[in-house]
Amino acid sequence: MQTTTLQNFFTGEVSAVELAADLNRKVDGSEKSSGHLQILGELSEDFAVTPQHLISLCDAVLINNLDPALLEVIGSCLITSDRFTWGSGTPLGDLVAITVYNWSSPEVNYALNQDTVAKFRHRLLTGEETFTKVNHGDEAAAVGRVVWNTLSARPS
Repeated sequence: MQTTTLQNFFTGEVSAVELAADLNRKVDGSEKSSGHLQILGELSEDFAVTPQHLISLCDAVLINNLDPALLEVIGSCLITSDRFTWGSGTPLGDLVAITVYNWSSPEVNYALNQDTVAKFRHRLLTGEETFTKVNHGDEAAAVGRVVWNTLSARPS
């Protein structure tokens, strides 16, 4: 995945279909899996990610232009990049942070599917938690916990 493709999606220069194609392309001659995608390139300057950017990803999933499982790769890309920022410590930055961390580890947070993506979208718009125990990822459900399950549960 090219980090610039994600940035260009956020700025409206690339469609969700083009973003999905970039995420699904072969890397080093082998098929990618969400946990083993090579992130290519780095942005030349910082790019501030807002809740609206993540809402646009949710919208792409909800209209079936992007597979919900690809949000795991996108979350990981946002976290590992030195150039994507989101104003940590601010209410909107915290919404972005909790969402990308949830996406990057669905096995211990929330499964990535149409239902949960609609709930992520709602949280990004309102700050309200609507997740339930049934939305937990496989590992979280198995041990009866979710990592970062609410904004108020995070340490300050």
